[in-house]
Amino acid sequence: AAARVQGLSIQTPEWAWSGMVGQSGVRTDAPLGAVAKAYLEAVVQRVNRLDADLVLITGDLVDGSVRELGESVSPLKDLKARYGVYFTTGNHEYYSGVKPWLEFLPTLGVRVLRNERVAIEHKGAVLHLAGVDDHTASSFGREHGADYAKALGGLSPDQTVLLMAHQPVQVKDASSHGVDLMLSGHT
Repeated sequence: AAARVQGLSIQTPEWAWSGMVGQSGVRTDAPLGAVAKAYLEAVVQRVNRLDADLVLITGDLVDGSVRELGESVSPLKDLKARYGVYFTTGNHEYYSGVKPWLEFLPTLGVRVLRNERVAIEHKGAVLHLAGVDDHTASSFGREHGADYAKALGGLSPDQTVLLMAHQPVQVKDASSHGVDLMLSGHT
């Protein structure tokens, strides 16, 4: 199948953002198997042509181990975005052995957000980009699970927050923490 890439613009009072988000960037809930390298190369080329501010991958990138799929995922190292490439876990990363993936993705230039946020500044405006673990992650050990207070605590209502959370059901928890926009996959 041809790579499907779609741009998304997000308007905040301070800044018009452009980027690749969730299914728009690297398709979510289409986990990569061992023969997916050519497909991912095509996606990366199309994403890069968009000159995006951000590339956000909202989980379910893979369905297999780093040993099996590391080479297939290697085209991610070529993604270009003005303010970075970010990832948050989906359920398939947990099925596939999450710890090695959390260690491997940063070697490709992909910043993993696990119950944390980064402040991205542009011309004096700040976007708080947060990511939380997948909704089912807590069943894989005490060190896993979405922690909204950790990721979103301390923000004032006037601060713009974009949350990456793999499953849409996570909006119930996100809404009680002042999130302006939540991006998900798992559909």
